[in-house]
Amino acid sequence: MNEEEFKPFFITELKQIEALYIPKLEGTKKDFIFEFEDPFEFISSPRITGLRKPLINCLKCWRYFIYGNGEEFEKEYFPCEEYRKGDSYSFNYNEIPNYISDNDFKNSVKRYIAYLSTSYYERFEESLSEISADANQKKFISKIIDISQNAIMKILDLELNKYNRLVAGELIRGYILFIEKIVNENEIFFPEFIIRFESKIENLRVLFENNFGFINELDNYIYRDYQTTFLEYEKQLFPKFLTSDKIWRGTKNDLVRYYLFLENLNIFKDATNKAHLKILRFLAERYSTALKKQTDPRRIAKLSPGSLFDFLK
Repeated sequence: MNEEEFKPFFITELKQIEALYIPKLEGTKKDFIFEFEDPFEFISSPRITGLRKPLINCLKCWRYFIYGNGEEFEKEYFPCEEYRKGDSYSFNYNEIPNYISDNDFKNSVKRYIAYLSTSYYERFEESLSEISADANQKKFISKIIDISQNAIMKILDLELNKYNRLVAGELIRGYILFIEKIVNENEIFFPEFIIRFESKIENLRVLFENNFGFINELDNYIYRDYQTTFLEYEKQLFPKFLTSDKIWRGTKNDLVRYYLFLENLNIFKDATNKAHLKILRFLAERYSTALKKQTDPRRIAKLSPGSLFDFLK
């Protein structure tokens, strides 16, 4: 594989960002009814396919209605189920919160980029292993890092609305972590060559944090000395409390009990009395669970982790 084949991963244009989550009018007539033979046998949009079902509701369909002597017309809006060949449609960003929460939107984007990053890193390793000479391997590493950095800088130059910016932040985070993985796993082979990229990574991290906040979201909530412990505990929550997609499968009260179990370890940055809502929201978002009445301090006070999570110790 040459570096050109990495272009679908390293996004640089606004239309590529929007293609990740904005659906087009296509389908198998389960989405829309057409008067003509359906040419859309396979759904290809958006690239994050899980966002199609909620966000297809944000499409606005219209056609021009001509009247009088044919010189006057006005835009006529109609339900998208009535869309026909020749009609027009647009995407209404303001409608997104009516069909999916910002947290669920962000988690869908995050999961997709993590999957894509893993896939392309495997391709990177495969390509690198097929290059025999050390000098050529170094050139390939440099080229991929340059492509990643170029994508980051081009994305930062774009004018982005709220949702495009959210996607952009997750893309840039993914690209920086991609570079870090290349550096960390090849340092043992080319120490003097790889060391030159360490300052580049640090500069990109600073750039990210100036624009989007902590690159490692755990830094917002958990002391760094305890982050490894938190991640190790998280692995042990499968499959009893977490699905393979990292969705909480226990009761909502059990998620609160898990919070209390962790809070007893003093791993969270904020004092308990002030942090209930912030930390519980973090855990709920991380595990794609909606908490409402469970965040009431009076309800929390009545709960205890008991021995439910003693298997983690």
